[in-house]
Amino acid sequence: MTTDKLFSIKKLKTYFYGKTGFLNLKKYEVKAVDNVNLEINQNEILGLVGESGSGKTTLGRTLLRLAPHTSGEIFYNDIDILKISQSEFRKYRRDLQIIFQDPNSSLNPRMTVGDLLTEPLIEHRIISKKERRLKALELLEIIGLSAEHIDRYPHEFSGGQRQRIVIGRAISLNPKFVVCDEPVSALDVSIRAQILNLMMELKQKYQLTYLFITHDISVVRFIANRIAVMFAGNILELAENTELFDNPLHPYTELLLTSAPKINIENKNSKTKKTEQIENIKISSSGCPFFFRCEKKKERCAIEKPKLQEIKTNHFAACWFF
Repeated sequence: MTTDKLFSIKKLKTYFYGKTGFLNLKKYEVKAVDNVNLEINQNEILGLVGESGSGKTTLGRTLLRLAPHTSGEIFYNDIDILKISQSEFRKYRRDLQIIFQDPNSSLNPRMTVGDLLTEPLIEHRIISKKERRLKALELLEIIGLSAEHIDRYPHEFSGGQRQRIVIGRAISLNPKFVVCDEPVSALDVSIRAQILNLMMELKQKYQLTYLFITHDISVVRFIANRIAVMFAGNILELAENTELFDNPLHPYTELLLTSAPKINIENKNSKTKKTEQIENIKISSSGCPFFFRCEKKKERCAIEKPKLQEIKTNHFAACWFF
């Protein structure tokens, strides 16, 4: 795996604003991505893990300019893609694709599989309509479906097969980077391994780089080279796969690992206690975002937000405990 940087994200913020209360007089702010600094290397799988609502999907969408950013910089191959126009960004769109969580909502039910797979190629004028059937047959073979599926519609497929179609459409443009937004969470457990193996095969074949977003610790442990832990819009820890699981530094990472489902006959209540704790979503507005749920908190944690810094070689954490 090369260590050449593909993405360099600097001080990225994506905030959402709204109004609530009587006559909508009360304003509120949601810091979905809050001053994130992150690098993504070429040909790696960077896992992005955290609870629902932690900002993982918003970060992935902001990288592709599918969500509006508030401030910051995103350098893709040394080009700040947030500072160029939509027309200029179009030439980078082929390189940057996404696999959505729910294949049912991301496939047009009125289009055949052949048309769905080749629609991006037609849109980018890579092939003509006369060539689309031959290309669709090629893509069907790559994703593990047969030629007889080409004229069928999405509702005629299982969930796993529909996700294969979504994956095939994403890689049809030969991208360099793919945001995988919970790509297996909507699938049966028996099908997940098949889809993950397909994604690994495609990564090797096309030298892809993945940002793999998930809340499933077991999935990210299987597939990722490095793992970033996200909470309340902040990256709290970043490390190599094995290092993170063997030596977690941040209290939130420890909580995530202990909250993962485990078979424990001798102590059935140990998991329940941790799961109940993780559902408390109160967040500090000035200090560490994890302050109210941290068992190791100090007075400094309430008033000063820690920065993500290197605690050990290639192991980063945002915590005053260290």
